[in-house]
Amino acid sequence: TGWLQGSEWTLLDSFFQLRQGTTPMDSRITLVTIDEADLQRVGRYPIPDGIIVDALQKLATQQPQQIGLVFYRDLPVEPGTEQLTELFATMPNLVGIEKVIGNQVAAPPKLANRGQVGFSDQVFDTDGNLRRALLSLRTPDGELHYSLALRLTLNYLESMGIHPSSSSQSSHIIHLGQATN
Repeated sequence: TGWLQGSEWTLLDSFFQLRQGTTPMDSRITLVTIDEADLQRVGRYPIPDGIIVDALQKLATQQPQQIGLVFYRDLPVEPGTEQLTELFATMPNLVGIEKVIGNQVAAPPKLANRGQVGFSDQVFDTDGNLRRALLSLRTPDGELHYSLALRLTLNYLESMGIHPSSSSQSSHIIHLGQATN
């Protein structure tokens, strides 16, 4: 009936907090973030397209397997929009984001045309906490979308020769090599 759900969530959260610190950060993942000091240095928000171009070009020199760009870029933020659009068209390891639930935000067209987009939507529990992540979703028109995390993971695994296949038993099951999820 759900009347114990709040207690169950509290217990689950406690278990996750106990687990923190025991799992080391994967050395294959690097996060590049923008904080308040960066915004002060730039002097405006949103970050201009030209600054994103500079950052992506610097990242590209390190030859990363995948780059996830967690900035909505459905509207231009001058200066540098033309260069960013050009970069979107030529950077094969770049995945951008879109928002597909509720107030939708389109992906950059150049990335969308190349299938280099993942959604950023999250599902919060009724107490306002985020405890799970969507991997894929189907819009009312039947279109299948992958999350940014799943898109980056699939691209990474495909570069290693591991290709996803679906189960004959259920379309909700994905096989990746010997693993099933």
